[in-house]
Amino acid sequence: MSSQRLLASRRSTTQQHVVTSGRPHAVLLSGAVQHEASARKSRAANRKRVHAFFPSVVVLVVVLVVALLSLSGCRKSRLSTSDAVGDTIPLRYAQNLTMVRFADGILVELKDPWHEGRILHRYWLTEDSNNLPGPQGRLQGQAEHNPSTILSPLSSLHSPLSTLHSPLSSIKYPLQRSVVFNTAHASLIGMLNATDRIAGVADLKYMLLPDVQRRVQQGEIVDCGNSMSPDIEQIVSLHADAILLSPFENSGGYGRLEKLGIPIIECADYMETSPLGRAEWMRFYGLLFGCSQQADSLFSMVERAYCALRDSVVSTSQRLNSSARPAGALSERSGERTSLLTERLTGSTWYVPGGKSTMGRLIADAGATYAWADDDHSGSLALSFETVLSKSGNADVWLMNTSSPQPFTYESLAAEHHGYTQFKAFRDQNIYFINTLQVPYFEEVSFRPDLLLRDYITMLHPNPQHPPLRYFQKMHSQ
Repeated sequence: MSSQRLLASRRSTTQQHVVTSGRPHAVLLSGAVQHEASARKSRAANRKRVHAFFPSVVVLVVVLVVALLSLSGCRKSRLSTSDAVGDTIPLRYAQNLTMVRFADGILVELKDPWHEGRILHRYWLTEDSNNLPGPQGRLQGQAEHNPSTILSPLSSLHSPLSTLHSPLSSIKYPLQRSVVFNTAHASLIGMLNATDRIAGVADLKYMLLPDVQRRVQQGEIVDCGNSMSPDIEQIVSLHADAILLSPFENSGGYGRLEKLGIPIIECADYMETSPLGRAEWMRFYGLLFGCSQQADSLFSMVERAYCALRDSVVSTSQRLNSSARPAGALSERSGERTSLLTERLTGSTWYVPGGKSTMGRLIADAGATYAWADDDHSGSLALSFETVLSKSGNADVWLMNTSSPQPFTYESLAAEHHGYTQFKAFRDQNIYFINTLQVPYFEEVSFRPDLLLRDYITMLHPNPQHPPLRYFQKMHSQ
């Protein structure tokens, strides 16, 4: 029994040892499990915090990107270099002209009106000859470093490659000696009281500008011949700062003029899409000739006058839509707009203004119906006689110009082309014309569209209170 008790006692002691020695092991195991569980909870919480933080970061990045994109459209624009910050000169109407003023000059870009997305020409204007030739070098270097960078500081143009490879001319301004090929620009320079900055002109015989003609007679301005084949030697002798001329689509360049080393100002204002858009280019020309204040003041006056005339047409039309037309109106039915035809054959082609041209817009602002109003061209349309007759043969009023010293009558018009007698305006004798040998039409209307709009309103909406016609006269029979 004693031996059995001893064995039992040993078994009991052994079991007790196993049990008692197992308690610390169980406690340690439980602590490790609890630690691992706590770690897992911590990692899960961290993952939740990361997942919660990540959308916030994405939102923040999106907000920053949107803000940067918004800033790119502000008036302050940036070159790719960190130290070049310029202010865009605000323009309200011009679509093909952008100017940015920097501390050391003004960068001007002209859009190519014939090729969307391209730049026609770029100009770096500086008053300090030490800043010539301008920013081309740093723009070129930036392009080679990062071709995807927007090189131009003109934020509205997002076309880095075409901008880089477009012509760049560096010009010291204000211009002191210029050669002017177009009578409209010579006239504008006179309006800005800067005719003394004109050293030479082309197509002098077409310029109805008494001051320019007088200066040529006195030897102050040189006649450089025909604009299509100018006298290169004369131009070289003038040591001109710049040549102002009008570019044309597919012209093939400017021949020997391009090799003279004289900056060429491509005056593409005539390809703007509105009369005020074209007139607003006077602010660019004002910069060139150091007449910014005069140009800004003149444009403000033109804008006010033009808008007042346009709004008066809208107001009158709204009033007529609710009442009968007054006596003398061209259209008898209440609310009907007067229809208009312009120009006549040049050889075998009839050129009419495109619907998005400056003249197309002016016709609309004058309150007239125009057969090509929905056309998208900002230049002229080349049409056949038959096309014009079929589409606009019933126009109420017909406008044209002549440069003949002979009387311009219905008989002389019919003698040019007997088909003209088929037009309603011919039969009704509602034709008006301009004799460009007698009135300064081409000299003024490009930058004074308010004067032309006033004439159009007078012809299209007869009223005894309207002022007399400035450019047009009514055609009569012999």
